[in-house]
Amino acid sequence: MKLKVYKTIIFIAALLFNQHLLAQDLRPPLQEQSNKIKSEKRLNVLPEFNNELKGIYIKLPNIDLLLKNLEFNIEPVIAGLEQNLENVLSQIDFDIVVTDDQNLPDLNTDGKNYVQASEKVKNLSKSYSVDSKDKLAINNQYGKVVINTWKKNEIKVEVEIKAYESSDSKAQDLLNAVSIAESRQGDVISYKTNINKSSMNWWSRTKNGNEEKRGVQVNYTVYMPSVNPLDLTNKYGSTTLSDFEGPVNINSSYGSLAAQNLSNPANRIKISYGSAALKSFSSGVLDVSYGSLKLDNADKMSADIRYSSAKIGRLTSSGKIDVAYGSCRIEEMDKNVKNLVINSSYSGLTIGIDESANFNFDVTVSYAGFNFNDDKVNITNQTPDENVKGFNPTKNYVGTYGKGSDARIIIKSNYGGVKFL
Repeated sequence: MKLKVYKTIIFIAALLFNQHLLAQDLRPPLQEQSNKIKSEKRLNVLPEFNNELKGIYIKLPNIDLLLKNLEFNIEPVIAGLEQNLENVLSQIDFDIVVTDDQNLPDLNTDGKNYVQASEKVKNLSKSYSVDSKDKLAINNQYGKVVINTWKKNEIKVEVEIKAYESSDSKAQDLLNAVSIAESRQGDVISYKTNINKSSMNWWSRTKNGNEEKRGVQVNYTVYMPSVNPLDLTNKYGSTTLSDFEGPVNINSSYGSLAAQNLSNPANRIKISYGSAALKSFSSGVLDVSYGSLKLDNADKMSADIRYSSAKIGRLTSSGKIDVAYGSCRIEEMDKNVKNLVINSSYSGLTIGIDESANFNFDVTVSYAGFNFNDDKVNITNQTPDENVKGFNPTKNYVGTYGKGSDARIIIKSNYGGVKFL
């Protein structure tokens, strides 16, 4: 079914989107983060973040318009919005330096020549006897965190601190500026990375036409039972997690998260300015902003997605998703899904549906369209009726997919198209 969109609708939508996104939402948070990065004196970060940042593109909302049915050519309007967005992004100066084992001392690929860096390394290792109630809490910055699981009733934490500078003495000073606060109080084992930045010059400098790069890496390798609680914060670095049964609370910013099967119903994951790739997520809360989410399988999920793209391979039970200024695509909504609620603003929604699925739906769109397969969808009530003349930006569609059932899908979308595939 193709829904006709009048040129007045598109013109108003474009103006509102351009004004709201560029003037209020996009520039302040991005500029704030740019200033924040500069204020931290451009500490060296991992290549995962550098690559993610270069790859991040905040997509324009997918207002699902059928151009060939429009009464005017909307392409110049969309092109203008894209150009304005590019102009804003070009003014944001993210000057991030890459550090990684495989890339040092050649820390960058921008064509500059870099002076050979001196390296100093310090290693820490400690083990703890634990039962299933003991929690591990790690707060790290500028490095990798790798969580491995094993069958032992023991948690082992290994920390590797690397410092790079133009001389051995300066590298040692940099190494000495990093400390690890470790403690065990009650049933909580805590690690926190502290870096004394006030006494050091973190900027690169030029010597004889060559760039001198300096920086630190603080890398954690953990071995622990998969059933124990894990509380992990990592900034400017990558996080890797094996299959995990215990509750996880992960906060990853300016980096990447790669996790396997997370099966605890109390999971909480927050991603900002980075990416997350999860194999499966049984239940819990996902919060993604200014980044991307790739989730292969989800059972019960609650997600808040802002200025980000989300791709969910398969949803099997239920979901509540809020998405704004991004996109959300569910490749397959299983026939056993009983409840799905999506609230969307300035974002495109695409839902692939199991051919044998049967459910009732209630879809409301404002300044947007609703596209579906006529063979599977039966509209029982449409407000306003499609035969009613005149302009109305909001339309509501109530109906059934397949034979209908007690399963219910509710979608509200403003300035973003909705598709049932």
